[in-house]
Amino acid sequence: MFTAVTVGWVVQIAMTPEETHGLAFVADFWLLLLSTVGAALHCLFSYPSHPKGSGETA
Repeated sequence: MFTAVTVGWVVQIAMTPEETHGLAFVADFWLLLLSTVGAALHCLFSYPSHPKGSGETA
């Protein structure tokens, strides 16, 4: 999912002019927001905070 959003954002950036308005601007904004928040959430929730099964703290 994250890769699809990032690829969509890169394609959108390549196809829109620098000073854009309206729907193209909204699409750029949401794709950037989704890719940024998606990366942050992926890092927060996909990696364990401590090793499992060892009983010791890192």
